[in-house]
Amino acid sequence: MSASIDILVFGPFTLVPGKRLLLRNGDRVPLGSRAFEILTALTERAGEVVGARELMQRAWPHATVEDANLRVQIASLRKFLGDSAEGAKFIAAVSGRGYVFVAPIQRLDRQTRFAPPADLAKLPQLPATVFGRHETVDALCLQVLSRRFVTIVGPGGVGKTTVAVATAQALASDFAAPSIAFADLGAVGEPTLAVGVVLAAAGCAVRGPDPLATLAQHLADRHMLLILDSCEHVIEAMAPLVATLLKGAPNVHIVATSREALRIQEETVHSLLPLGCPAFGTPTASQALAAPAVQLFMDRAISSGHSGPLRDSEAPVVAAICRRLDGIALAIEIAASRAGTYGFDTLAEMLDGGGELFLQGDRIGQMRHQTLQATLDWSYARLSPFEQDVFRKLSVFAGPFSMAAASAVTGETGLGTASVGAAVAGLIDKSLVAVAPKSGPACFRLLDTTRAYAELRLAEASEASKLAQRHAVYFADLLRTGNGSGPDIVTGAVSQLVPHLGNIRKALSWSFSVSGDRRTGTDLASSAGPLFLGLSLLDDCRHWCRLGLNALDDDCRGSMLELSLQETLATALMYGSGNGEEVRRTYERALEIATAHADTGRHLQLLTGYYTFHSRRADFHGSLAAARRRRRITRGMDDLAQKALTEWLLAVSLHLIGRQSAARRHCEIAFSNAAGLSAERLNIFGHSLHVSGYTTYSRALWLSGMPDRALAIAEQGLQKARLYDHPVTHCIALSYLTPVFFWLGDLARAGAMADELLSRARTHALAPYHAVGLAMKGEWLLLEGDAQAAAGMLGEAVHAAEVNQYYTAIFGTMRAQAEALAGCGRPIEALAVIDDAMARARRAGGTMWLSDIQRARGEILLQQPNPDIGSAKEMLESALAEAKLRSSPGWELRAALPLARLVAEEDKARARSLLASVYEQFKEGWDTPDLLASRRLIVRLGTR
Repeated sequence: MSASIDILVFGPFTLVPGKRLLLRNGDRVPLGSRAFEILTALTERAGEVVGARELMQRAWPHATVEDANLRVQIASLRKFLGDSAEGAKFIAAVSGRGYVFVAPIQRLDRQTRFAPPADLAKLPQLPATVFGRHETVDALCLQVLSRRFVTIVGPGGVGKTTVAVATAQALASDFAAPSIAFADLGAVGEPTLAVGVVLAAAGCAVRGPDPLATLAQHLADRHMLLILDSCEHVIEAMAPLVATLLKGAPNVHIVATSREALRIQEETVHSLLPLGCPAFGTPTASQALAAPAVQLFMDRAISSGHSGPLRDSEAPVVAAICRRLDGIALAIEIAASRAGTYGFDTLAEMLDGGGELFLQGDRIGQMRHQTLQATLDWSYARLSPFEQDVFRKLSVFAGPFSMAAASAVTGETGLGTASVGAAVAGLIDKSLVAVAPKSGPACFRLLDTTRAYAELRLAEASEASKLAQRHAVYFADLLRTGNGSGPDIVTGAVSQLVPHLGNIRKALSWSFSVSGDRRTGTDLASSAGPLFLGLSLLDDCRHWCRLGLNALDDDCRGSMLELSLQETLATALMYGSGNGEEVRRTYERALEIATAHADTGRHLQLLTGYYTFHSRRADFHGSLAAARRRRRITRGMDDLAQKALTEWLLAVSLHLIGRQSAARRHCEIAFSNAAGLSAERLNIFGHSLHVSGYTTYSRALWLSGMPDRALAIAEQGLQKARLYDHPVTHCIALSYLTPVFFWLGDLARAGAMADELLSRARTHALAPYHAVGLAMKGEWLLLEGDAQAAAGMLGEAVHAAEVNQYYTAIFGTMRAQAEALAGCGRPIEALAVIDDAMARARRAGGTMWLSDIQRARGEILLQQPNPDIGSAKEMLESALAEAKLRSSPGWELRAALPLARLVAEEDKARARSLLASVYEQFKEGWDTPDLLASRRLIVRLGTR
């Protein structure tokens, strides 16, 4: 139908902005949407310079892009217009300002009657902008031209018709006019009527008893494109029609849209994916608007009355809405149309309550697309009764499911996997079930919107409770087959079970609900705990283990089930919540049960946890006692993995109490025992003790005067931590090895590691390691010269360590805090903090730090308003003696440097001798800061 619209004519071109149409000598120019916007903006102000920023805002209204993007679009536009390199006929660039349309334009009167080419007039009108489908349309164009018959397959509302029409528009110039026929089959009630709709769209009158032969004869010599829209309910009619045309009309190309393939030999199936959504996280507005789903949402939201562009504070909510709607274009459009009324937050709450099924869509759209429920009702009604039954029951799954899971949970007694498999295959064909992206055995999933609809149908059938029970039992059984002993789970099992986290959480929630089965819940919590630990999901682990323990019947008290829950809970509490009395009580109860059951393996596990608990509370003699108890058990065993774990625990304890030579020896024995063992066998409590062994060995090497070897071992430990890619393991490595890089003088590396530790601990809710991260960042600020900022951050780190009762690193943190306070002119406070640190270290048996604390106290005494030189010298001598006692040349050199400077004021020869005697113990590390400073001072103090 003709319309009264604006028409612009320049050269051989006719531009019809209202129809988003550019013609060259009457033929359509396949211009992209962004290039079209730029051309429209330039022609609206022909002869004026339009700035680059304005053009980018016009072409990318909801995204921030670089100038290069605009230049690419201008180049594409010039190519279509035929601008030559010698000089612009239509568009000129104005350096530093923008672009100008330079050709004369004839603007036809608004009352001019304009009719688009007949072939394009037959197509449904596209929206002003088609988001996120440019590459898809390009790919479809190639497929249609090269393979003749393409079916665009996807779930209802994903945008199949839009993509088909956009493809037809892009291909219009490839066919002789009249070149396009569009057959809307969505409203056809009976398959027998569908052929007549296609004949009418193709302009073919039925003659004779065989309409297919008539159509083929009519189109035999035509070069055209035929669009068959919404074929899913008339496939039995469309499949023979297409086959007949492919054989009898060799120049006809066909695009079909359907929720399932037509399944004829010549068919190319193009599966249309939902629009891309932002990844999980907290995106900014510009990051969110890079996703087509958000672009579409904001376009429709603004059209519905929402004011202003997307703000950073709103971006996470809008991104979550688009993910909640699975990137389904229809669902996004319907939801966005209510944004102006409800706002983003309320809209998100409505969708979480299932409102996505009922929001009204465009009143002029097809009836089956006016609500999502209507769309799904239409699909559901076309399933067989058995397919409907399986579809309803699949809603019990919250995430991917295997065919075995589908059969076990949805199948009735005596109903085999094959029957359920056939039904699932049929649902996949009809785009109601999707194949989940996963390596290994095939997995499937329902889109969230589809699952919400199926849940409603399940509730109507009064089957939900029975299905939930079978679902929970199935995943309890699945977890039991994947778990190792106690709170550990092998790495391979973790990767296999990760896709089922949603189902596991859903099963747990139902089990502990009012209508659930608490015994199944305790079994599930016991089996799921190690998985949550293995993934560092400590909040989940604590929550479900506590519920499981509270739900235990009296006859289960003291059982292996209780032992499993207590042990896993203790580990989660220790690593995620600190080291309070609840951890002690939980471990002691678990040890009591393990002893009663004479379970050696669990006894060893628990002693390891008890050891770690004491260590983190800075009770190093208590941790050494636990390690020695463990050695008494493993001494008579042939298990090399258990022997290696015991040696590493002994090494860590000895390192922390200042016995570095013994610590190195136990590390070396452990590495020897561990050689050739799998990584899984060296895991305990969800992290790798193998990596912890490298951290201890590296630190002991540096303290023993071997900085080069310490660096090499530190690098190996970090590499192994990265290979494990496990949050707790990685945080342990960063916590213990960042100080090594401080000691080596590599501040850039240490600072980066501190930032990474803070980020990982924050992301995975590992509060104790976040406290250590604050300490490491504070030390970095101190060494970078910002004592004021360092003092504040180190004070925060000490407070966080005390809140979490994680004291392993607190002595070094307090030493750094005292130095920072002295550095920003607060010497009295500094002295109080360093004295507290020294007293704590002595009480805890943490004599590894004592020498460095004494060294720092001596230097702080020199910074007092009235320096006490004698006391400072005495303290530095004590630091040097303590380091010698502990065979720690690393600390010796740290103490000897300031002491030599002090002594040199009275006796240079003695000062030089003192420093040289320590310096000469070193056989490596000559380019480290301590050794470089020592060598320079020795030279200044003269030669022998």
